[in-house]
Amino acid sequence: MQPHAGRDVGRYLRALAGKLDELAPAVVGGVPDTAHQMRTTARRASACLTTFGPSLGVGDTVDLRRELAWLTTTLGTFRDAEVLATRLPAQHQVPARVEQALNETLAQATADLTTALGSGRFAALPVVSRLEPVNRPPP
Repeated sequence: MQPHAGRDVGRYLRALAGKLDELAPAVVGGVPDTAHQMRTTARRASACLTTFGPSLGVGDTVDLRRELAWLTTTLGTFRDAEVLATRLPAQHQVPARVEQALNETLAQATADLTTALGSGRFAALPVVSRLEPVNRPPP
């Protein structure tokens, strides 16, 4: 890896961590498309850790990637429900019982996501603190 590559990747990962923190209130507030943006951000962080983590001196990234996977799964469940509940009835004739089921699924996914983003598990997501070794000069 080039001498400054670790620093650049570290900056990118810290920016992703900051974006996760910025997006969380908007997701909870129901701002359109923010759950999708947050999920994409978490997936990018996980991919970056998979690719560059060992080279950056971050140490064991398995736990961090597992927590990011939990977050992306929770966001994905909400996003799938959101897309189906909003787009399907807008584009097709949907029986009332199907639309009701979609709305119930969305309501449950919304509650689950709100709980997850308000949880200690999300607050303790160690993205930034685990990236501190990136600040050190390369050996």
